[in-house]
Amino acid sequence: MFAAIGVSSDDTWQYTHSAITQSEIYNGETYDDRIEDAMDGWNRSSTFDDTLWENVSVSRLQSSVELISPDAPPVRVTESLRPMSIFQTPPGRTIVDFGQNLHAEVLENGELGRRPLREAQSYDRVTLAGRELQRWSPRFTFHGFRYVQIDRWSTTDEIPLNRDSILAEVMHTDLQRTGAFSCSQLLVNKLHECAVWSMRGNFLSIPTDCPQRDERLRWTGDVQVFSPSVTFLYDVSAILGGWLQDLAAEQGEPGRHGIPPLAVPNVIERDHPEDSPWWPLYPQAVWNDATVIVPWHLYQASGDSNIPGRQLPSMQAWIDRGVRRGDGGLWDENLWQLGDWLDLSAPPDDPGSGRTDGTFVADSYLVHVTGLMHKIAAILGSDEADRYQREFEQLKSRYQRKCVTPDGLVICDTNSVVPYNHV
Repeated sequence: MFAAIGVSSDDTWQYTHSAITQSEIYNGETYDDRIEDAMDGWNRSSTFDDTLWENVSVSRLQSSVELISPDAPPVRVTESLRPMSIFQTPPGRTIVDFGQNLHAEVLENGELGRRPLREAQSYDRVTLAGRELQRWSPRFTFHGFRYVQIDRWSTTDEIPLNRDSILAEVMHTDLQRTGAFSCSQLLVNKLHECAVWSMRGNFLSIPTDCPQRDERLRWTGDVQVFSPSVTFLYDVSAILGGWLQDLAAEQGEPGRHGIPPLAVPNVIERDHPEDSPWWPLYPQAVWNDATVIVPWHLYQASGDSNIPGRQLPSMQAWIDRGVRRGDGGLWDENLWQLGDWLDLSAPPDDPGSGRTDGTFVADSYLVHVTGLMHKIAAILGSDEADRYQREFEQLKSRYQRKCVTPDGLVICDTNSVVPYNHV
């Protein structure tokens, strides 16, 4: 016989400031053990003196707000790594090398390279209380790193800085591994291992683009281009399925006209003015095409049609209303496209000025995702399957006439273009 007991929070609950005085994913965490020492026993003893604690204020939840539990597994520490080496830089700074790129990182002139972090401090501060601090680790931040610089650890301390003094905890959404790869070529195996580490470092509740600098955003283009790989490596149906629901919610906001944001959650447009030249509300191929491509890869990996079935209205909103079309149904050539973003031929200070034509890339993707729409609609038994099939054939024919000469030459001759011409 089991009894259910409900414990509700109300204005009799109390709070006080904790030893964590600052914590943020970009700038790191500040911990003052003196505060924790002064409150020793607060979470264990019913006789703890809480006279200095204050009552909380109660906020009422709007009746229209629905609390929904996350679909994805929780974030956990899945592995711990000991340092491979500890050494001194020429100016005398102590660097700990964990020997494993929890993200890609190199030293700059033998020193810890903080410049690539841009504005992110990525710095944890601990104030000791004159007692032994056991197994401290930051609670509400994370860092992508291989190297750690430790300052003010005295070499005369009774506890020396060695391999047993510090531990790197590998933390990410605890996903189930479903695929692996191995061959006789060690370099190819290492490439596969790097892809796995890159994925692990970028799946913390939501998929991000990088785990270390002042970005860590949920770019739709990054997710869609990696979705074939990640759906092979791990069971990501829950985490990406939940992310797609967020995408559909953002896409369905008033005034968006079926256009998803470039990043989900949509912090980019919220943080930039409406007249910003970088984040205007207009459609972008490749990035917005994640609306169709990611559900398709989830279906291919799992055989579960529930996700594309749930996302079908979102897909149709993008294809039927979001794409800004020109003559013949292909993309409007007057619309600037991110295209082959970070093309190696582009100047470092102008990554959008590569040799590969952005509209060419956009049209290639449009033909591809329209074909996927036909397949998805057919699998779901939708009456729209035949329409998408006709549109696919028409767009493919127009694309070939537009982009390929009668002699079989392509109008754009960069390396990136070669795979696109198999549509």
